[in-house]
Order: sequence, then structure tokens, then C-alpha cells
Amino acid sequence: MAPPTPVFGREELAPVRNRIVEPCQLKSLIQHECEYDGLKYVCLPFKRVFQECVVGAQRRKTRFEVTTELTNGAVDVTVERFWSMGKGS
Repeated sequence: MAPPTPVFGREELAPVRNRIVEPCQLKSLIQHECEYDGLKYVCLPFKRVFQECVVGAQRRKTRFEVTTELTNGAVDVTVERFWSMGKGS
């Protein structure tokens, strides 16, 4: 399990974003939201997107989540396959 990660609002991140010293790289990961329906677990994948930036004189890598409502708006192949396998049956 990953260590706890602090969560900051946009206004709290502005000073950090002002100290970015290199172009940021886009990173993504897929997480799953799962529910137990009494017989089995049903999991739905969703994508999270981050910018990884080098910040400050110490050149520390920092990630900023840039996932939006539209990130998972389009049905991709993985999600489409998940639903077509009979999630509800």
C-alpha cells in the first residue's frame, strides 16, 4: 500500500507551481472502484492523470493531479470490454 499523500487545493499549489524548473511530463494510472453485490465483487476501472514536474533548487519531483470530469468521459476499450462481459449478470 502506498504511503498517505497530502491533498492540496489549487490555491495552495500556486506557490509550488511557480517554482517549476523543467517541463512537466504527463503520467497516468488506472484505478478500480469496486462494490460487493452480495455474490461477487464488481470493479469498474477509471483513469487518473498527473503532471510530474521538477520543482525548486533541490530539483524535487512533484506530481499534480490534472484529472478532470472529461478524463473518463469517453468510453475506452478496457471499459467497453468490462461492460460487455456481463457486469450485471
